[in-house]
Amino acid sequence: MPASLAQWLTSAYVLTMGIVAISTPYLIGKYDIRNLFINCLSIFIVGCIISYFSPNFFILLLSRVLEAVGAGVIFTLTLIVMVYIFTKNSHAKALGYLGLVIGLAPCIGPTLAGYIVDYSSWRKIFLLLAFICLIVIVLANKYVYNLNKKYSVRMDFTSVLSLGFSVY
Repeated sequence: MPASLAQWLTSAYVLTMGIVAISTPYLIGKYDIRNLFINCLSIFIVGCIISYFSPNFFILLLSRVLEAVGAGVIFTLTLIVMVYIFTKNSHAKALGYLGLVIGLAPCIGPTLAGYIVDYSSWRKIFLLLAFICLIVIVLANKYVYNLNKKYSVRMDFTSVLSLGFSVY
């Protein structure tokens, strides 16, 4: 795959994630956190499976967008839930640990992906991600609970799109 096509995949993923991440507070106000988390992980898994079996670039691009929808909500949802469950005195410590985990991903991910591509197929990356997400869904069914923080909020789609595009 040429580098220009890989750049399309990355750009579509990050752009979609930026748009979806901004809409997460609206989704948290409307849906249970546990169901939102599990459904977004399921969306991500479906995207991984479609990516694994994608017959052409267009299907691969669409599957990466689907993955970004799930990942964008989960990323922001995690940050918001951390603020809800920890006291104000513990926010910096908790978000620092989360930042450490999120910051390590770009360091470990390319190295691991390089090994997978060298010794197998690039499609196996998506299979590994789907398997890890399945484990997380099983654990989420047991350990994730609702915060009961329902509130009424309206979605301003113009702001979501304009801010989402500016994040990228």
